[in-house]
Amino acid sequence: MIEIKHPEWLHVEKNKHIYYGYDQEWYRNFWRRKAGCGPTCATMHLTYLNRRNQLSMPYTNDNYDQVVASMNNVWHYITPGLHGLNTLELFENGYLKIAGKYKLLLTPHKLDMKLEQLPSIDTVTDFIAEAIRQDTPVAFLNWHNGDIPVLDSWHWVLIIGIDECTVICYDQGQRISFDIGKWLEKTEKGGGLIYLS
Repeated sequence: MIEIKHPEWLHVEKNKHIYYGYDQEWYRNFWRRKAGCGPTCATMHLTYLNRRNQLSMPYTNDNYDQVVASMNNVWHYITPGLHGLNTLELFENGYLKIAGKYKLLLTPHKLDMKLEQLPSIDTVTDFIAEAIRQDTPVAFLNWHNGDIPVLDSWHWVLIIGIDECTVICYDQGQRISFDIGKWLEKTEKGGGLIYLS
């Protein structure tokens, strides 16, 4: 199994409870709570890279309030529309806007997993493993959960590790894992993966 080197950088203590990653329910606005999985996932991703590389972005994880402030800041760049943040391109464009704002060279790497042309399981696991070896989490969009009980449909989660076909993710303050090979077999709509270098 391989994981990002410091998953604890994404842990949050709130009311004496440790959350594994961030939760879109922390937004105070109703629409942001409902549609905010993409910006929440992106905030985790950017916070991790910001600390790892000591970048100039204002995304920190010293306490719960700073995390929520970061989530609200990211929302302005990675903004869900009527159908949420439903494409890799919307996610990528938001990343590039943030990179431009803070004068950073961030290169997105994408893997489309559209139903009409799903990649092989080896292509998917190799893509994820390559990112994790670079100490970079991977944002995962799925339009249909493939009958994976721990995975919501039309949802973004952050992959922080992989063990053969099992991916380890942070989602809604919890650490979850599932077989991405089974997801590929059962998904009715597909999805995509994206990470930054």
